[in-house]
Amino acid sequence: MAAIDEAFRRFKRIWGNSQPIRRPDELAAALAAAGIAPEDASEDFLRSLDAKWVYGESEAPFTDERTNRVYRRLLEQT
Repeated sequence: MAAIDEAFRRFKRIWGNSQPIRRPDELAAALAAAGIAPEDASEDFLRSLDAKWVYGESEAPFTDERTNRVYRRLLEQT
């Protein structure tokens, strides 16, 4: 199983409920923006992502605007 698949599985387990959550490519971009390899994505980090972002109510996964800019730039490249 690819590292991003495993990270996304944990992400779904933490955040999944009846609401749709972000896609694997969006999670991969958030991890890359934070400088975290998918295999190193801790549950604490996954829980720290902004809930509004997780559920599609915000375009910013982080409180730090610089990291959010990196995230958006990486997402545009996919």
